Amino acid sequence: MHDIHLLTDGVAIFGVGLLVAWMFRFLGAPSIIGFLVAGIVIGPSGLGVVEQHDVETFSEFGLVLLLFIIGLELSPEPLLRMGKSLAVAAGIQVTSTLGIVALLALTLFGLDLRGSIILGIIVALSSTAIVLKQISDRGEADTVAGRMTTGILLIQDVLVIVVMLCLPFIALGGEGDWREQIMPSVFGLIGVAIMLIFGRRFLSLFLKKVVYPGGAEFVTLFGVVAAFGGAYLAGLVGWSLPLGACIVGLLLAEADARHQIAADILPLRDVFNALFFISLGMLVDVDVALDNIVLLSLAVALTLVGKSAITSIAVRAAKWPLAASIQIGLGLCTVSEFGYVLAREANHFDLLPDNVLTIVTVYALGTMFFGAMLVPVARPVSLRIAGWLQRDLRDESNAEADEEQAAH
Repeated sequence: MHDIHLLTDGVAIFGVGLLVAWMFRFLGAPSIIGFLVAGIVIGPSGLGVVEQHDVETFSEFGLVLLLFIIGLELSPEPLLRMGKSLAVAAGIQVTSTLGIVALLALTLFGLDLRGSIILGIIVALSSTAIVLKQISDRGEADTVAGRMTTGILLIQDVLVIVVMLCLPFIALGGEGDWREQIMPSVFGLIGVAIMLIFGRRFLSLFLKKVVYPGGAEFVTLFGVVAAFGGAYLAGLVGWSLPLGACIVGLLLAEADARHQIAADILPLRDVFNALFFISLGMLVDVDVALDNIVLLSLAVALTLVGKSAITSIAVRAAKWPLAASIQIGLGLCTVSEFGYVLAREANHFDLLPDNVLTIVTVYALGTMFFGAMLVPVARPVSLRIAGWLQRDLRDESNAEADEEQAAH
């Protein structure tokens, strides 16, 4: 009899994903929460339906496809439309969060400077997959808050791509020939530069002459081949496979007919989302989570509150409306799936120890779980908070005016 354990695992993953998606849709809750819970339940530290050595396979597969879709969805249009104000908001948000977390990691957790900075970047990132899907499902993508949120996510994702490309240089100084450590990345960076210069023109021509005439199925197959092709090329130069898929997605996002590509490929997004978030749940070590439940709960709560406040202040400092600033802050309070990828790659280069990677995985999932609940209610909550703050400011202003009038 053929070995069908991978097929059995696939049936379990997608079967449970289908069930929890239906349940959470019925309850009106984000399905991503259900996917995370399902992964924990069927994973090695749960019921053990999926074996440990298969979890990494499904996780890598899901990451490649998910980050390709994220790259495809991230167009530079928001950057061009909002310009300086977007750069100011994103800059304040990222640097403030990075600085606070790095300082805490240095003083409280004993990480070295490089590891602390990497941890700060991880926390500064927000989940593109969760936020973009929910604002799209709620029809908020073209609102003021939706456009600003998308723009900040784009800047964050570009930042993490640059950091991941530079990890071999950051890790430089260990044993071995330094040229052997960095030359693959040097050649890789040259390759990315060539793709950025010539890739858009070539891809546009290839899509028009070869792919589009073949119909929707050609476009879908081309997208999947492009995702895995980018992952394969990234692997050849020693990069993260999901990073290569994301870069190819970004190149396709710049093609002239990106909307047609998106229309044919994005229906697969929910499948990729389900696979990734279930596999992320399967990576969670329940024993580690229970042993550190107090510390993790405190870290997740502080992250959700702290990132919401920092992001709201940053957006408000860029002269955006108060209600929109609060909504954006609530929407960007999670830690990103890119943060998990960065943590894993940093661990590969010995910049983060194994125990920190394990904790970061559980911590990131916790912020995703609870942060996903905040996105659907971000708009009404932000309007109410903004109303309270503005009313208090008016009352305070009126009181000061009355005091001045009485003094005269």
